[in-house]
Amino acid sequence: MAFEALNTAESRKRHLGIIEDVLAVNSYATPLLTPSEAVTLNGRSFTVATGDTTELKDYKRNQVNKFDNVETEEKVYTLEEEKYWGRFVDQLDERDSNGQVNIEYVIARQAAKVVAPYLDELRFGAALGNVSDNVVMGKDKGANNAYNAVLDVSEKLDELGITKERLLFVTPSFYKAIKSEIVRLPQGDADKKVLGKGYVGELDDYTVYKVPSKFLPNVNALAAAPGVVTSPIQIDNTKYNNNVPGRFGELVEQLLYTGAYVLEHFQKYIITIADTKPAAKKSAQGKTVNRAKAWKAGTTYKEGDTVTHEDKVYVAIKEITSSTNAPDSDSANWKVKK
Repeated sequence: MAFEALNTAESRKRHLGIIEDVLAVNSYATPLLTPSEAVTLNGRSFTVATGDTTELKDYKRNQVNKFDNVETEEKVYTLEEEKYWGRFVDQLDERDSNGQVNIEYVIARQAAKVVAPYLDELRFGAALGNVSDNVVMGKDKGANNAYNAVLDVSEKLDELGITKERLLFVTPSFYKAIKSEIVRLPQGDADKKVLGKGYVGELDDYTVYKVPSKFLPNVNALAAAPGVVTSPIQIDNTKYNNNVPGRFGELVEQLLYTGAYVLEHFQKYIITIADTKPAAKKSAQGKTVNRAKAWKAGTTYKEGDTVTHEDKVYVAIKEITSSTNAPDSDSANWKVKK
């Protein structure tokens, strides 16, 4: 066969494994990512189910105790980004380079120089589109404005229980400001303990990464817990053709599916230092599938009943004998479920 799908174990190691290995090392966003083994893809999508909780009540002996029913909300996340690339390696080029310019070289270089930067932009965009809080760098705190802003973020993360393994991504200009204030900020990763680009040291329980400002537009720094971005990359197919008419060499092609999302319960752990909070990014959220019943006009609801309407979940705040107005326009009877 001229075209061959690379499905053997040796082929996967030779072609797909290079992508996986190189991407992590050449991506600034790697520390932000949920490990790929934590996500089970069903085709090109994965589903996250969340069950609600109930309040603690006083237990009444020998009496009927009130109980609630568990309600589950599902969100479906789909890898909607479809990317393709193809390159041809001429047999004479491979010979003249003593075999260094070959198919393996092409795939590894493509992953490091093209795919990784694209994913960085996609993943940082998802994180910035799900910022829960923002700190404005004050101008009245003396000479340590940058470091004081970091401490303000630390205070917020402390209250959220994130006191260790915190990540701080900074632009070059913000890093320069911190360095001028905190001279002893360690540099480099001589022991190679941290995988990924941009690592410059540790600061107050933060692992600090310096990233190009294009990944943090209008933002000085992004603080987060590890693994807040879920962004699988699925190599749908890699194939090559070593029998192109009129050409001597090999053609390699690759079809990729990917996306970048922040799961709802991780949003609170993302805080920026910027003049204004970044705008929300709806595309970085999944589609809600709730098992609560859809709202229906004319129905009687008890206090605490939940319904869905326009992809949102509403809770009845009092008994409604005959619901006539939709929940999104009836704040006297309904509130959005948090």
